[in-house]
Amino acid sequence: MGWEFSTDVEAYARAAGALLAADPALHTISLTVIEAARAGRYEDEIYGWWTDADHRVAGAVSHTPPHLLLLGVVPDEAVRPLVDQLVADGRSIAGVNGASALAAQVAAVWTATTGRRAELGGAMRLFRLGTLVPPDPIPPGAARAATLDDLEVAVRWLRAFEAETGDRG
Repeated sequence: MGWEFSTDVEAYARAAGALLAADPALHTISLTVIEAARAGRYEDEIYGWWTDADHRVAGAVSHTPPHLLLLGVVPDEAVRPLVDQLVADGRSIAGVNGASALAAQVAAVWTATTGRRAELGGAMRLFRLGTLVPPDPIPPGAARAATLDDLEVAVRWLRAFEAETGDRG
């Protein structure tokens, strides 16, 4: 029972891939990290998986600097050992990203253990669109392909979105 860490994304995918793929909508960011790592997008990354008392992989995390520690799945009993292992390995994290309650729990244990604050990242996940309801009344105008003339307004809208959501892209 415990955390195992590797810099080998394929070892991580073999160990934790099925756990993450069991609910791809919930774990879309973790699964995307695996594909991005396979494409060579990261440096100094680590991947970890938690094996429970029944020898089943029941946890998965990744750290791909400069991004925050991504908490894919972390059972309650694995939080303290996760932080202890990261500290023992000399890993420095600026913060954590994952489900809000879990991220807050890991950040609190990190801060209590290291004395360094851990930023809480946004809880990122996919959302499913239910029934689309068209606006009533329908606004004037028509859809069209964007052109270079639209670049300035598109960038302005993107910056406003980032500011409103706290997303750093």
